[in-house]
Amino acid sequence: MPEDTFPRPLSGPPPNDKRPEPEPDPDILLLDAKFKPWLCASDDETRPILTGVYIDPDGFLVATDTMCLIAVPYTGGKNLAGLNIPAAFLREAHRLR
Repeated sequence: MPEDTFPRPLSGPPPNDKRPEPEPDPDILLLDAKFKPWLCASDDETRPILTGVYIDPDGFLVATDTMCLIAVPYTGGKNLAGLNIPAAFLREAHRLR
């Protein structure tokens, strides 16, 4: 029987199989793990806007508790620019990564 009638083994693609790199999703926000802007967000629920992290259109995540201000760079997530995300959500997402 000819060799090409049998299926290819499942051990992986052949060495000459060049797959294109996937394009980054514009909706996924990528942040270096050493930056934790949610630590600077306020815990005061009487000022809800300060309990979140702002996604700046210029490529920064910005948070404050009125005593300190932090702005850290991010990549991707250009469709999310202008949103204020709760710091608790980012904290959980970082914990689950």
